Amino acid sequence: MMQGHDVTLPLTYFSTGSATLDRILGGGVPERSMTVIAGEPGAGKTVFTLQILFHLARQGYKSLYCTTLSEPALKLIRYMQLFAFFDLHLLDDQCHFLDLGATLRTDGVEPGLAVLREVVEREEPALVAIDSFKAIHDLLGASSQARSVVYDLAVHLAAWDATAFLVGEYTSGRVIIPTDLALGGNGPAPTTRLAAVERQHILTVVRQARGNISQAARVLGIHRATLYRKLVALELCPEHLREERAE
Repeated sequence: MMQGHDVTLPLTYFSTGSATLDRILGGGVPERSMTVIAGEPGAGKTVFTLQILFHLARQGYKSLYCTTLSEPALKLIRYMQLFAFFDLHLLDDQCHFLDLGATLRTDGVEPGLAVLREVVEREEPALVAIDSFKAIHDLLGASSQARSVVYDLAVHLAAWDATAFLVGEYTSGRVIIPTDLALGGNGPAPTTRLAAVERQHILTVVRQARGNISQAARVLGIHRATLYRKLVALELCPEHLREERAE
């Protein structure tokens, strides 16, 4: 029977495109992390985030930029053409834009996030940005529900191997992040915590599927091959899971 144990994965980083900022961040943006990009209106959050995504697109990383109730995606693309980092040739192949505004306004948050999940599953981006995520939080209203949505989104993004940027007009003390994923404190680093959450979530789903990897992959919303890679990376061998079930 396979014994449970804590897993500490080595941190790898995405470069922001700025050597100085990478040094400040301790190497860049941790892969498969969830980063809040916060600031007052007009501070440059959107430009900053897109500059990172276009920098990584030039290195072959695919990204998905989701607009909510702020600027429509088409208007944003036109505005970005004023900046030197923008490259029209990277659109569609490397930098995808998704406008969730109409769905959020008409149907609500859950259907909007369902559209996001569908697109992420289809495109399999390495990076996902939601701008403005605070608009989604404002639609939810209740803090407990907002925390639940962020937590669920974080687990889904981890299952997809995606690095997330949550962009919003947050000020100090107003960033809504679940306690288990919060920065600071004396516990493990956020990426380590997220890896532990992901491992436990995948383990639970595979066990509930009685070792059926295809069924577990459907529940997780990822491809079967992706789930196999994750099981190997997280030291959750499918054969061991089946043996454990047999016992």
